[in-house]
Amino acid sequence: MNYAVIDNFINKDECRKLISISNKLLNSNEVISYHGNRSEVFSTYDSFKNMIVNENDLKNFNDYINSNKFFELVCKKLSIEISDFELIKFYNVQKSNHLNKYRKNVSLIPDNTLLKIYTLRKIRELKSKIFFNNFINKKKKLELLYGFSRAGNNYKQAIHRDSDSRLIVFLIYLNDADENSTGGNLDLYKKVRQINDIENPNINSLEKLISINPKEGRLVIFKNADDAYHGVEVMKNYSNYRYFIYGAFTLLNAKSPFISNKKIPTEFFLY
Repeated sequence: MNYAVIDNFINKDECRKLISISNKLLNSNEVISYHGNRSEVFSTYDSFKNMIVNENDLKNFNDYINSNKFFELVCKKLSIEISDFELIKFYNVQKSNHLNKYRKNVSLIPDNTLLKIYTLRKIRELKSKIFFNNFINKKKKLELLYGFSRAGNNYKQAIHRDSDSRLIVFLIYLNDADENSTGGNLDLYKKVRQINDIENPNINSLEKLISINPKEGRLVIFKNADDAYHGVEVMKNYSNYRYFIYGAFTLLNAKSPFISNKKIPTEFFLY
């Protein structure tokens, strides 16, 4: 598995400010919750875009994380040739005002609004296929899709490989793990036997490579490939939340060239 860890990627003061921003974002009506006890808001949501207007710290962070400079950094760390890729924005400029008040509870959506949402999604998918057609575009187009997350006790994530369109996955921790807590580490695995079910791999087919603990300002990156299995053991005895930023440089007109068994579609509708 090809991965890298960069400590002090962002400093203590920046982490503190981003945690404050995270709490504001995660109290919005667009927050989604999953994996036991994790809340997240994506950078494509209106609440995120609106906050950038008033929060220079968020704007500066967002500008850098979406820059070619950051993309070049992670590619260099993972020995990925960048000449075949072009970083663009597509989902990060879409408008989604019609979804805001329904994001928490799908059952509240009236039939006519549901039809409108479905139609707009299909139009967006068609635009994506036209704009990023491989016959038209020589370079593979990719976009950074990421979100701010807050996880607490009982949060866990089963061992898995990320979806096919993700090229490089990253995670930035904004605070340390509690001293007496257990779980919450990012566990990376190597494949030691044949895996038949790539979405639910047998633990006997894997061997833990490293367990990376949450540390303030730490950046973890890895190449999304056939052997890029990872997971998070259940969080216990945390007195505070684990704050982190999770995302991926995601291909819009191709699948990861490092994946041969392409069976996990990327859920672009989330963005």
